[in-house]
Amino acid sequence: MAYLYYNIMKYIGTPADSVLPAGSLFVVPAEKEMRHGKLNATGPRRSDGFFICARAGALALCALLSLSAAPDKTFGVGETVPELVRLLGDKSPKTRSRAAYMLGRAGDRTAVAPLLRALRDPEKEVRGNAADSLGELGDGSAVKPLIALLADKEGWVRCAAASALGRLGDPAAAAPVAALLRDENECVRREAPAALALLGSASTAAAAGALSDGDPAVRASAVSVLGATGAEDAVPPAASALSDPDASVRERAVRTLGGMNFPASTAALVKALSDLSAAVRAAAAAELARRGDPAFEPLLKALGDLEPAVRAAAADSLGTLADKRAAPGLMPQLRDPDEKARLSAAKALGALGERRAEAPLRAALSGDASPAVRAAAAAALGGLGGKAAVKALRAAARKDKDETVRRSAAAALKRLEAGS
Repeated sequence: MAYLYYNIMKYIGTPADSVLPAGSLFVVPAEKEMRHGKLNATGPRRSDGFFICARAGALALCALLSLSAAPDKTFGVGETVPELVRLLGDKSPKTRSRAAYMLGRAGDRTAVAPLLRALRDPEKEVRGNAADSLGELGDGSAVKPLIALLADKEGWVRCAAASALGRLGDPAAAAPVAALLRDENECVRREAPAALALLGSASTAAAAGALSDGDPAVRASAVSVLGATGAEDAVPPAASALSDPDASVRERAVRTLGGMNFPASTAALVKALSDLSAAVRAAAAAELARRGDPAFEPLLKALGDLEPAVRAAAADSLGTLADKRAAPGLMPQLRDPDEKARLSAAKALGALGERRAEAPLRAALSGDASPAVRAAAAAALGGLGGKAAVKALRAAARKDKDETVRRSAAAALKRLEAGS
């Protein structure tokens, strides 16, 4: 969550706007205490009093939960549930916040009632951690109070409430959570789709209703929710977004339908190859790569698209399909005026292993202006063999002015020698 990321990084002395690569490690002093929101211990504690943590993703932060002695309150791993409940009434907001967090990890549903009361705490960190813990405990009695919390004035609290409702999985939360797709807070808008996706069939109806929203960003988020459900009944509303007036929403619909492997989604992707937007058509061509025979003829036709990006995407997908019938359509693309389209054609022909492509590939190896295309042609010829191919590869390995091409040709020759 953006709010938590900023505050955690600010507190431990790391620039708040820095972005750590996924999987990277960083070390946090154990005496640093959490001041804002929820943190998860994810690494070993070193003997020098440091925790080693790993960042999990774009804004998800794998961070420190300090359970060592605080200056004003002893707060360790040994508190019982009654003690943690008592600490919910402590005068220190920090102590109440950490108690609310730990009660969710205790797994004891006797903590539900105190946590429900904590949803009315004057401190947003306490309310947010209480909401999160109620989601962890999985008690259905928390659904209505959490739905009410979606109207909290603090974005972080609304975000935590939405996440908790998603984990609780009650369909009654679908419509209220769907309303957060248009929330003013970025954290909330990002959390709402993830929460909705956990709410089953009810989320499909809620997301479908948001497709008529006046904001394209909301409609795009609704499309993503439909895809995240993975349900076949989500395909028709997702496909309906292909008629959206905004090209970015239509492209999101294409990407979403690409992850929904049903006959109806394949048909919708084929339809999207005729979209007015080149970006949408290119996305559709790319998403048809794993749709088998129903995608073959439409992709072959897309090789004649006026936009190079679409031709390139169609060639890439035909290479993935690995149907040798595509060779006659791909070979002319080796002379395409666009470099990327030629490169995609060379790679696709290499994937097909069609001997009819040998002569056009040799011509590309010796005469294409692009080193990348020549290198791809060399690699493709390495899968075909034949005396003429070997001769062309030897010449390229010795004489081509580009080192990448020479190396590609030499590697192709080694593959041919190993296979002979």
